[in-house]
Amino acid sequence: MRTTKSFYLYFFLWTFSLFLGSSNLNYAQLTTTSASGMTPQQLVQSVLLGSGVTVSNVKFNGSLLAPASSNQIGSFTTGSTPTNLGFSEGIIMSTGGIEGATNGQTTTTITGPQLTVVSELNQYTGSAGPSSIYDAAVLEFDFLPLSDTIKFRYAFGSREYPAFVCSSFNDVFGFFITGLNPNGANYVGTNIALIPNTNSPVSINTVNGGTSAGSTTPCILTNTQYYQTPIPNITYNGLTTVLTAKAVVVPCTPYHIKLAIADLGDRSYDSGVFLEANSFSSNSVSITTNYSSASATPMAIEGCNNAILKFTIPVVKTDTVFIPLIISGTAINGTDYQQIPNIIQIIPGQTSTTLTIIPIADGIVEPIETISIKVDDTTSCALLGDSTVIKILSRDPIHLVTSNDTLICQTFPIPTNTIPLNVQATGEAGTTFTYLWSPSTGLNSSIISNPISTPVTTTTYTVNVNDGTGCPGNSASILVVIGQTPIVNFTTSPQFPIIGCAPLNINFNDETYPVGSSRIWEFGDGNSSSDINITHSYLMPGLYSIKLTVITSGGCKSEFSQTDVITVLSQPNADFTWNPPIGTRQNPLISFVNLTTPNDTSFSWRWDFGDGGNDIAKNPSHSFPSKPEEKDYTVTLIAMSKSGCVDTVTYTNVKIIDDQLIIPNILTPNGDGYNDKLDIGALTKGGGYTETQIIIYNRWGKKVYENNNYKNDFAGEGLPDGAYYITIKTKGLLKDIEYNSSLQILR
Repeated sequence: MRTTKSFYLYFFLWTFSLFLGSSNLNYAQLTTTSASGMTPQQLVQSVLLGSGVTVSNVKFNGSLLAPASSNQIGSFTTGSTPTNLGFSEGIIMSTGGIEGATNGQTTTTITGPQLTVVSELNQYTGSAGPSSIYDAAVLEFDFLPLSDTIKFRYAFGSREYPAFVCSSFNDVFGFFITGLNPNGANYVGTNIALIPNTNSPVSINTVNGGTSAGSTTPCILTNTQYYQTPIPNITYNGLTTVLTAKAVVVPCTPYHIKLAIADLGDRSYDSGVFLEANSFSSNSVSITTNYSSASATPMAIEGCNNAILKFTIPVVKTDTVFIPLIISGTAINGTDYQQIPNIIQIIPGQTSTTLTIIPIADGIVEPIETISIKVDDTTSCALLGDSTVIKILSRDPIHLVTSNDTLICQTFPIPTNTIPLNVQATGEAGTTFTYLWSPSTGLNSSIISNPISTPVTTTTYTVNVNDGTGCPGNSASILVVIGQTPIVNFTTSPQFPIIGCAPLNINFNDETYPVGSSRIWEFGDGNSSSDINITHSYLMPGLYSIKLTVITSGGCKSEFSQTDVITVLSQPNADFTWNPPIGTRQNPLISFVNLTTPNDTSFSWRWDFGDGGNDIAKNPSHSFPSKPEEKDYTVTLIAMSKSGCVDTVTYTNVKIIDDQLIIPNILTPNGDGYNDKLDIGALTKGGGYTETQIIIYNRWGKKVYENNNYKNDFAGEGLPDGAYYITIKTKGLLKDIEYNSSLQILR
């Protein structure tokens, strides 16, 4: 037998340790306190007893004295935060020392007498028989109910779970009432520790996790809803949920109750029963508490969870039932929760009414506060009431601040760009928030406040933030718009690399995919353009890079550069002048001054003077033909850079003139072809003279001829032979002349 239990224990401890290691719940710790120094009467009255009932003759294991010699009974508390035991304080009875509920020992040594006979438990010993009872703990007393129902709440736990389910080690317990049954006959040791809505007693073999470890009958595996695994530091291996023992009674009539628990089969593996503080009560008005939010922590929570109290009477009344209330606690009526009345009523024909406790969200950080509501009963058996305590949890609303909606530009088909999402949550001081982002597609985590997103399509991410109270949290959304990063490309004509002389004209063509809605060409010479296709002229020599930046209609931006692909060579800008501005037949030497820019010593030159002559000097001098005539020569300068860049300039007005006037002093107009006309040579041979005026006077000073635009065409018409006086005035390109002389006409 011991070997079997040891094997089961080893297996259970191994699996239970896995559970403990994986649990991250944050519950309070169960603490047990010995009842040493208290009489059973004092223990029951100060801890177990509620309203509407009086007790007397309280005994533990048959003694009225203080249970100083026994460690099988005492009180317990879980602090301000309940464990999954279901209530926070009360009385504990155990088949070993009560410290075994928390110290991890499977069996604790009993101090004091070891009770082995409890006749009421005999019916549950099965084939083992009454002699198999060990280490019993029995609390019993007389009580006087002041209403028609007696009830209290409890939970049963054991180290026998789960290894000995449906075995003969079915540690037993029961709550046995004796007295008048208003429904007929009497209660005679009647067990009221029953599975809800059945007549089956609560035991290891009837309430368990649904897995059998033996073959003992009865073996019921279907009541798993009433079974749970305790959390640290309750070290019983299994535990029932909170159950209620109750019985219909006759008000103001004495009854006796015996609360008993015992090991069955041997003294190993202790069991215990927890009795909720102040729950042993008899009320004609009962109070049940529910909450408006099923998912929230069972407390009244500011801005989230209201407590709904239901007041119920046993039978329908023909008159209105007025129920006075005593309202107390650390929470202030009308300040910490909306004002509630101190009298409520149940209308005729109804058996219940409700009262809603609505906490006021005041934004003040406060510890947990309590509301105590008790039916203000009388000492008669007419109206006796229940009581309840509601806890109010301070809770600030969750405020969220998210990062802005954003644009992310992706490359396809494989997206590589990421964007951080962020939400900042504020609320009640000290609150730990939980996060859930949806959809989770493209996120590196969906449960943190700042995931990294790598989306492939435009996505609205919604984050739900909760604060652990179970109340509805808050949510916010961030829109991530996906744009396609443009694949920037361009072509040129001519193609890269390009080498040419300034001014160098290049055609640029944007071939980006997809087509951008805007672009900037940067040509590397300080100039730019937003045209799709453009011809750009490079005016200065140098080495140039080109960059094209494209922005799509969705706002995605990309660029493409070609570095040092355009070489613009120095281009001569040919020009020259000459001195003197007009040459003469008498001095036809002209000096040419080269004005080509830039002033580059590597340039070479080629001159063509238009008279068959040429030169390669930078600043040559050239002597034109000394013909007795005026002529404009076409002079050409070709400037050539070392890299082959050429510029040509031509001037057609390099002028050579004859500025010497030959004025004859005899005129023989006889038709022999000699001196027939007054021929002033420079006027017809390119002397550059214009506006020539001739005036002829006879010997007596009379003007006989005048011509203000003389063209060498006077042949003495109308004048007889003789001596004359001539005056000549003319304007020339180089000089003006005024001449006076005599003229002889002979035929």
